[in-house]
Amino acid sequence: MPNRVWPVWKTVRIGMPGFCRAEDLLKEFIEGNSTHDPRVKAIIETLGEKLVVEEQEINLALVGPKHFGLPGGTKRSDFFQIMQKSGLTILPAVAGFCLRKQYTTQPETERFHMAMDQISLPKFGPCGLFLYGSFITGGCADCSNSLMAECRFACGIA
Repeated sequence: MPNRVWPVWKTVRIGMPGFCRAEDLLKEFIEGNSTHDPRVKAIIETLGEKLVVEEQEINLALVGPKHFGLPGGTKRSDFFQIMQKSGLTILPAVAGFCLRKQYTTQPETERFHMAMDQISLPKFGPCGLFLYGSFITGGCADCSNSLMAECRFACGIA
């Protein structure tokens, strides 16, 4: 599948000073009541220093299986492979937290996953991040899970 030109949906800035350490994120999201999901806290604590990345801006596309003509029931791992072959990228986990902070006008009805590597949490299994309205939550990110055709992922544009 050749790379195609993807329209930029949003641009997220990551690696910002004062907003990339685990302590910063815990304060912002757990103490700030942007989530009550214990998986988010577990993701932050599990990633720790891996959250610290070089400051950069990443252009994002918002796509799902239907953008590639895939039916519902496509495995997450297969979707990610097709997505990457078409010029989209997996995001660092911190991008989900930065997008949540920067995207302050997200409609309550808009929901999407972050295209990121799954994070194995002993208590919850493989997890990823899911944004909706003004909230961020953890969700199952098992690569063998089937996706609904309507689901969407925020992905990096290569």
